[in-house]
Amino acid sequence: MSTTRVPLSPRQAGLAPAHLSPGYFALVMATGIISVGCQLRGWTPAAKALLVLTAAEYTLLVVLTAWALAFTAMLHALIAPGPRQPGRA
Repeated sequence: MSTTRVPLSPRQAGLAPAHLSPGYFALVMATGIISVGCQLRGWTPAAKALLVLTAAEYTLLVVLTAWALAFTAMLHALIAPGPRQPGRA
């Protein structure tokens, strides 16, 4: 009997898909909007800093979302019986 070790899940890390609220994506959008506003006012250093922050926030959210989706798909593949595994049904 072999055991399959499941890696750390997003839920165990406190990053379950249910915890990724739309507010996090709104935060990224709002930071980008403020960055554009700063650029239009001529506050270039603040605009660049906010742009870097926006890029970091967006990258983090994409990684967390992909991680949560990949983990969910992997978990379903481990649990769900396939046509060649009728004994697991």
